[in-house]
Amino acid sequence: MSQQILRRGQALVSPRAERLVSASFFLVAITLGAYVAIPLPFTPVPLTAQTFFVLLGAAVLGRKWGLGVQGTYLLLAGAGMPLLAGGVAGLAAFKGVTAGYLAGFLPATWLVASRIQSCSGIFSRFMLFSAGSLIILICGSAWLMVLMGLTPLQALLMGLVPFLAGDLAKSALAAGWISWRLGRKS
Repeated sequence: MSQQILRRGQALVSPRAERLVSASFFLVAITLGAYVAIPLPFTPVPLTAQTFFVLLGAAVLGRKWGLGVQGTYLLLAGAGMPLLAGGVAGLAAFKGVTAGYLAGFLPATWLVASRIQSCSGIFSRFMLFSAGSLIILICGSAWLMVLMGLTPLQALLMGLVPFLAGDLAKSALAAGWISWRLGRKS
């Protein structure tokens, strides 16, 4: 039987199993990305690699599975697993300085997963990933404004501006990777 499957060029695993493996990979990658946390002296929010995997996961997994991974990640962190930057866990994490960014994962995932199929080139993919990053940064800045009593300008200077260059680089890397993968399949 396995010889027939191989001869016909069919996959040895079901698409659902493949999607489950990919979702598990991105759940782990998002967690590890949170542990790559670089503290910055002018903001209480660390620079992490996490958003790269959030947005790339959205593009690879699609809306249903991408949102499922983000929801699972947030639920596990809220339940007490040390998945967030600095090993933070529990419901208290959703009251801290990074809570707005975490909340931004869901709409950013929805946007990227919903629009990635309509992107026809590397530049449009770069713009989509940048828009996803911007959603996360705006959500994070808005939460900092509420939490710390900042003015909108102070919140943007503390919660968005320090991360722009890194997020543009992550967007370029994600767009390049997706474009390379799509080029290999054609």
